[in-house]
Amino acid sequence: MKILLLPFLNISSGHHQAADALMTSIGDVHSCSSCKKVDILQYSYQMIEPLVSAAYLKWIGFFPGSYSWIYRNLAYRRKTDHYYLYEAIFLKFMERLLIEEQPDYIFCTHSLPSYLLNRLKSVNSLHAPTVNVYTDYFINDIWGIRHADYHFVPDWHFKQYLMDKGVPEKRILITGIPIHPHIQRSEQAKKIKSTFPLNLLISGGSLGSGEILKLIGNLRLSGYIRYWVLCGKNLELYDTLSQMNHPLLRAFPYIRSRSDMNQLYDLADGIVAKPGGVTMSEAISKKLPIFIFHALPGQEEFNLQHLRSLGLVFLLKRETDIEQQILSVLLNKSVRENWNQRIDAYERKITDKNLALTLQRLFSNSSNDQ
Repeated sequence: MKILLLPFLNISSGHHQAADALMTSIGDVHSCSSCKKVDILQYSYQMIEPLVSAAYLKWIGFFPGSYSWIYRNLAYRRKTDHYYLYEAIFLKFMERLLIEEQPDYIFCTHSLPSYLLNRLKSVNSLHAPTVNVYTDYFINDIWGIRHADYHFVPDWHFKQYLMDKGVPEKRILITGIPIHPHIQRSEQAKKIKSTFPLNLLISGGSLGSGEILKLIGNLRLSGYIRYWVLCGKNLELYDTLSQMNHPLLRAFPYIRSRSDMNQLYDLADGIVAKPGGVTMSEAISKKLPIFIFHALPGQEEFNLQHLRSLGLVFLLKRETDIEQQILSVLLNKSVRENWNQRIDAYERKITDKNLALTLQRLFSNSSNDQ
């Protein structure tokens, strides 16, 4: 069995992390399968992909307002069935890729390849089952929904959203945003510690972005909390924090091993993070209290809105003592119990969160349909 996974852009993002989680889980349930991950931009225009990725990162870093406005107006609730520019740039390359690879299944962890496959399916140019794997807590308008065979959705709100758009219920699986199987889900809530210092993760995602230095500059570093800063691939951030040599600050470079990351989660009492889909899904599965200091424009703004509406995250106020806000959650039994109840209720409704079993069932059902 040959499986094609389609993220977008060759930057370390949730799209790639979800694809990697799928690849590992597929190998666990179907050892003879062959998985290949392809970025359609690099496949189509190999020379310019690094320039596009770099430009994208600079854009959201230096001009977040313009990126947010354009994203909202071009990718969210645009009410259109066609993105002719994307078709002109990529569609012929997608057709060529499919001819070369001849996949038995295709998993899209980004909306652009999903849109292209949806267009091909609409004219019967593609017959392999396609799966949309949503890696944010909202569904933008670019996703190809109508002709996708299956949908892996973050929670029941998105199942209802797709059903309202005419997707049959049996085609929608509530997997949560896929996380790597080495990030082991926690069955019990984190206990309130009676000794100090507490351990708090600070994450800027795999790229180490998200105003981390500004956050650290606002901390009192009183000794009640020890901060473990995940710098991702941001070497400048890692060097800056390492040179500070503060006993309550420890910088970590990019952690490639998901098992090592799982151990850090187990030792942590909470996490300060951007609301990236995969990071949020991992923290929820580990039952780590989540604090949000900053959200990148576009996708993360929508993620934050959804997670706040469900009471799953705590938004830090910049004008108030940051450390005190964190301690008021981590040391307050009533607040923690209420949050744990919301997390448990949320997790119970993710009915297909065992990714390996879900994939096994999907492959079996697809074979029977054929």
